[in-house]
Amino acid sequence: MPPRSRRSDLPGKQLKSANQHNSNIRKTIVVYTSMSWGHACVAIRLTGPWRSGAWELVKGNSEDSDASDVSGADLVVFHREFPGLCSNYGKILWKCRMEQKPVVYELDDLLSRIPQGHASFEFLSGIAPSIASAVSDADAVLVSTEKLKSELSVHNRNIFVVPNCLDDDLWTIRPPRNNPEVVKIGYAATKTHRADAEFIAPALADFADRWGSRINIEFVGVAPPAVLQGRANVVWHQMNDIDYADYVRVMNTKAFDIGIAPLIDNDFNRCKSCMKYLEYSAMGAVGVYSNLEPYLDVVEPGENGFLAGGLEDWVKHLSRLVESPELRLTVANQAQHKLRENFLLSARRPEIWDVWRAAATVE
Repeated sequence: MPPRSRRSDLPGKQLKSANQHNSNIRKTIVVYTSMSWGHACVAIRLTGPWRSGAWELVKGNSEDSDASDVSGADLVVFHREFPGLCSNYGKILWKCRMEQKPVVYELDDLLSRIPQGHASFEFLSGIAPSIASAVSDADAVLVSTEKLKSELSVHNRNIFVVPNCLDDDLWTIRPPRNNPEVVKIGYAATKTHRADAEFIAPALADFADRWGSRINIEFVGVAPPAVLQGRANVVWHQMNDIDYADYVRVMNTKAFDIGIAPLIDNDFNRCKSCMKYLEYSAMGAVGVYSNLEPYLDVVEPGENGFLAGGLEDWVKHLSRLVESPELRLTVANQAQHKLRENFLLSARRPEIWDVWRAAATVE
């Protein structure tokens, strides 16, 4: 394992504190995050999984130079961009070592390697070295995919995968629509997916021209590229991409027949999770996804979704689905079956808690 330069002057660690007490005693996880407590990344990765858990999540006060929240913690978690943004990160980490608190770093994106063209490139590339150091600083790291684990393993050997799941306490799982007059194609993404939207734009423009009033393309969050704006069959639902509960409430009202998840081929996108598969399947929609890692292990082409490579693939798959309501219904039902069998948070919480406990007690 590579030397951890930022830990060279820190006290030695003893990592059994999270399980030294009776397992029935309620334990406290102090989370240091630069995001709001309602942000999607916090809700999906932290507060959702632990909503009914035996451990209590508490948001740490990053402005407290004494890092007093550490003293009451059984486990300290640094989340995503926090180590690169908080001036007190070093002090908090030092106190964790002084008080022998286990430290976990949690992230679900390859934040140490941001591609040019990403909407947050300048911001994230500036803190990328701090992200890589935080991975090394931690006793253990929690990530969302095997690909992300592989990419970060050069910095830390104790990396655990906690897959993203659909929070079925929030999402309404609905049956597919049966042969609607106008087929609705949805693309839900944050503004950070601007480059991905630009990538798919020529195919969607061709598709929109071909099908006219038979279809409606709705962008939720990310803005439609210029080539798609002003078209009668393209709409944009602007929304706050920070509060996850608001996002889910909006999506529970949408009636997508087809969902799309385009991704430009780069290491950053290859490390993402299959979250769009979970969302679109819950909505009763058939998904067409980029032929990249987030979906390769989940989507069986023609069975529970479709994978697209070049732009011609996107037009072909979308057109086929518009032409065949029977195909949409069959594939959407099979996608939803796989969702229910494998990805509901209510069923997978105990497994997730076990992984967290393992991460908190590495030696």
